[in-house]
Amino acid sequence: MAGTIKAGIEHIIKVNTKADKMGLETGFNLKYFNDNTKVMTAVTAPFFEFIENITPTSTTVVGAYSIGATIITVLSAAGFTAGSSVKIGGNFYRLVSVDGVANTVTLKQGLTTAVADTDPLDLSGRTGTYGVPVTFPNAGDYTVHITNYSVGMDNEAAPIHVASASVDDVKALLDVVNTDITSVKTQVDLLDEATLNGVSGQVTQLSTDLSAVHTLLKDSSDVYIEIAGNETAIIGQGETLTGTTSTATGIVQYVTYDATAGVTKVTLQSTTGTFVTGETVSDGTATTTGTITTTQNNVINSVIEFVKDIETLLKSGSGLEALKTINADIEAMVKGDALLSDGVTVNPTANKGLAQIFDELVLAHTDIADIKTIAHDATNGFVAIKTSIVDARASIEGKIAALIDETDPLSLASKVNNIKTVVDSNAGLLTDATNGLAPIKTAIDNVSALFATGGTAILRFDSVDTALSNLDTAITAQTAHLDAKFNDVMTKLTTMNETTKYTVFA
Repeated sequence: MAGTIKAGIEHIIKVNTKADKMGLETGFNLKYFNDNTKVMTAVTAPFFEFIENITPTSTTVVGAYSIGATIITVLSAAGFTAGSSVKIGGNFYRLVSVDGVANTVTLKQGLTTAVADTDPLDLSGRTGTYGVPVTFPNAGDYTVHITNYSVGMDNEAAPIHVASASVDDVKALLDVVNTDITSVKTQVDLLDEATLNGVSGQVTQLSTDLSAVHTLLKDSSDVYIEIAGNETAIIGQGETLTGTTSTATGIVQYVTYDATAGVTKVTLQSTTGTFVTGETVSDGTATTTGTITTTQNNVINSVIEFVKDIETLLKSGSGLEALKTINADIEAMVKGDALLSDGVTVNPTANKGLAQIFDELVLAHTDIADIKTIAHDATNGFVAIKTSIVDARASIEGKIAALIDETDPLSLASKVNNIKTVVDSNAGLLTDATNGLAPIKTAIDNVSALFATGGTAILRFDSVDTALSNLDTAITAQTAHLDAKFNDVMTKLTTMNETTKYTVFA
């Protein structure tokens, strides 16, 4: 089917699989040829499938079905109609009929994979019609080729006539762009001076808040220390000083020597830790001769230092020693160590730490789950076994009762009694010297001896057997020949019925 489209404008080229092939977008490819120049162009854009808007509906399959089955019983057929697309076992199918009374659905094509009992059957919006956006650069006649070798679609072709775009076409595209620009302008117009000033104020407040957070996280207060003697040869602005005893650090902002007092005065920022009097300081290369005589603002006033101080106390074992011991004991019990943290007390959970307990629980849960699954199995579970045993016992008892029921003329007991009555009535005849069983046996033996010594010439039973055998062979051969021809006809009819017919259109 030919379609007319405009040059330079994106258009959707479509292929319809009659709903036979759904959910297979990745397998399609399109190329188009300029009928005049014979130049081929491959389209790299991916295909997409047209999807209907549906109300999500699900049910489950009742029973198991093999490949090729078309009639499927479901728990409920409500919400499904003829023409609906459904998904079963990861594959998509079209419904040709739905029986809401029997709760069955009939598929257009047979199952491509087997389906198990209770498998989900979901309503789908798949259509089996695929499209790809194509823009033909120039007006003219083209031939499109669409292939999908994964589904047996080989080079389906369709002619396309491309006309030159008109002024109206250009205007339509500009109208679309104008709509987008208008939408953007509407949003920008909302940002008047008052709004922008408000945003500016919020940014300023955010900056203030961030500064406050930074102050909490990192001490920005100045720390003043005085060191005996003139140490300006060692201490310089911008250097990082470290206390040789406290290991506190700080960056030098100002340094000066007070000759009257005989001390070096130092202002530090970004300090960590607490400098102590009596210690020397180092710039990483040299260490002062004089020691710290005075400190000011030398306190912990940042979150980071507070955390570090707690960490120091925990590591040193002072201040929070009790908490440290409890924590160590808890860790020993969780790990299942033999002893607690003191190295003497026996751990009550020795060899039964959290990891071992968890592993045992996992193993026990797995075993219980397996046993539960077997016990609840509809075919081989405890209930099924009990039911089978009860049914079998009832059946056996019923059959035994029927066999010995002398009131039933068809029972085994009644038949044995009838035989006994006949035998008793004919006892004299069966033992008769002329016509009884013994004379009859003698006569049969004589006939058998006759055939054994050449009596077959009288009655040619071997010829009759051969003729019957030949007739049977001929009939069997003709039957096999007819079966083969019938199978060929059915195979061709099935192939014709299942062959997908593709239609390419624009």
